[in-house]
Amino acid sequence: MIKINLWKNINHTDEEKLIKLLKKSFNVNRNEELNLVKNKTYIVSIIINGILLGTISLISNDDLIKYLKTNTKNVESIMGTYSFKASPGIYIYNLSVNEKFRNNGLAQKLVNIAIYIAKLKKFNYCHTHCENETSQYIFKKKMFNVENNFNNKKNQNVKLMTSWL
Repeated sequence: MIKINLWKNINHTDEEKLIKLLKKSFNVNRNEELNLVKNKTYIVSIIINGILLGTISLISNDDLIKYLKTNTKNVESIMGTYSFKASPGIYIYNLSVNEKFRNNGLAQKLVNIAIYIAKLKKFNYCHTHCENETSQYIFKKKMFNVENNFNNKKNQNVKLMTSWL
């Protein structure tokens, strides 16, 4: 089953499973580090027999900018780490697949669904951060191009990748 919800509309059990998967995947301790914005972040999840197999998140650039302004001391200092253009855009993030179900094409399916939603919502482009070779490979297959490289707070090399829809 594929579930698509705004962040506030997720039931308690699904929310716990989602948070647990994301925290483990991204090696974070606090929910705030996942950057899920109530009423603004779309969550796409693949669930089979009550097991969360994978998830991906999307937020419009307008909502992302508002979020960044309220949660970042100096927004200008992070502008090169996102892709803000004159056309309507959407940010895709938190791509995660349960370790037991990796290498089965689930990440590709989640990215396909995210792109489909972006097109339905009339966005002209999307962008994402890739922190590892696997995510770079997945997004490159979907015609995302590297727009910028930078190091994050964990000193990982991150690639900002974008694609026109």
